[in-house]
Amino acid sequence: MLLLQAYRSAGYMLGQTRIDYETMLGTHRELGTPPSLAPTWRIKDRRIASNLKEEAAYSIHGVRYVLDALKAAIYGEANNVKVLYTSPQKIELEMLLSSACYINSGLFGMPLGMNWNNSGEGMPICFLSLLPLNGRHVLGIVYFDRHRQFVLAQVKRFLTLSDHEKGFHLFRLTSANNFGFAMSPRSYELVRTRFPDIVDNIAMDVRNMLANRLGQDWTNYHVPRTFPKLVL
Repeated sequence: MLLLQAYRSAGYMLGQTRIDYETMLGTHRELGTPPSLAPTWRIKDRRIASNLKEEAAYSIHGVRYVLDALKAAIYGEANNVKVLYTSPQKIELEMLLSSACYINSGLFGMPLGMNWNNSGEGMPICFLSLLPLNGRHVLGIVYFDRHRQFVLAQVKRFLTLSDHEKGFHLFRLTSANNFGFAMSPRSYELVRTRFPDIVDNIAMDVRNMLANRLGQDWTNYHVPRTFPKLVL
C-alpha cells in the first residue's frame, strides 16, 4: 500500500511537472521567444540546463527516474527502494494524510545544496504516508536505499520530539512539500483557523524555496504548545 501511494504521488508530480513547463514554454512561444532561448525557471546551474527547453527535459527525466524505480519495486523487480514504517498507537491530530507526499527538500528540512530534480541521484527523495489499515494507522516512508543513512538519522531526530511537535512538523512538511497529498478541507480549515500565522509562514517558506532562497529549518521552527498531537 505504501509503495502504491508513493507511485501515485510520483505520477501526480509527473503530470504537474509537464503542465508547468508546457505552460511556460507556450507562453514564451506566444511572445516570440524560442524555447531554446527562454531563461531557466528553477535550475541555475548552466551545466545542467542553459535554457527552459533543456530544463523541462531534465526535470521530466528526473521524475520519470523516480516513477520507474517505484514501479519496479511494486513488481518486486528492484531492491533499491525501501519502506520504513511504524504503527502509531493513537492518533490525536485534526488531519489525516490519506496519500503520500513527495519530499523534495530533505526529509524534514532544508535543501542539501543540490538541485531538487537531479534525477534522484543525490538528493534524498522520500514519500511519506499516514494511512488507515485494519483499524489502525501506519506511518510509513518510502525511500531509495542509497539515502538510508540520511533518512534514518532524520527519523531518529523526529521521534525524539514531543507529541505536539511531531504533529506540527508533519502538518508543515506535508503542507509545504507535497505531490498527490490529500487532506480533508475541514481538517485543514481547523488548523488554518486556529493557527493562521503558521499557515502564512509555511506559504512564505514555500515561496522562498521556489525562488531558491533558504527557507525555515524545521529544527528551528516555532512550534505552538497547543498544536494537535500525533502520538506514536
